[in-house]
Amino acid sequence: MIQLFCKRSPWQRSVEFVYTETWAHQNRFMVAEPLKLHEIPADTEMPAPTFALPEDGAQKLMDSLWREGFRPTEGTGSAGALAAVEKHLGDMRAIAFRYLEIGEDTDSAARVEKAVEKFESIVKEMRQGRNDDRTRV
Repeated sequence: MIQLFCKRSPWQRSVEFVYTETWAHQNRFMVAEPLKLHEIPADTEMPAPTFALPEDGAQKLMDSLWREGFRPTEGTGSAGALAAVEKHLGDMRAIAFRYLEIGEDTDSAARVEKAVEKFESIVKEMRQGRNDDRTRV
């Protein structure tokens, strides 16, 4: 079993990693040693990878970094975040339609049209109220 632990080290502005493998069938526990850099000539061909992770290990690395607060620089985010936003949007729509007294029995396009009409009427009333306030002063 592969385990990859990471922890943000804010004092050193870095992330610390510990990579372990447990081979239960052989009763062995292994831990990766610290990486060492060696100078090579600039024109050297690309060396072998520093290390490789099986896909489940790569997923564990991503999950660990996510737990430590790291997010992709670009991209659309996770499916879980998108689902949360979609749920929130659905809740807000339900609240708006309830407030505007528009029933759920109406089809979606008609509901939106009714909502816009109702909203415009509310804005008009608010503007009228503001104009009334100005004339009283």
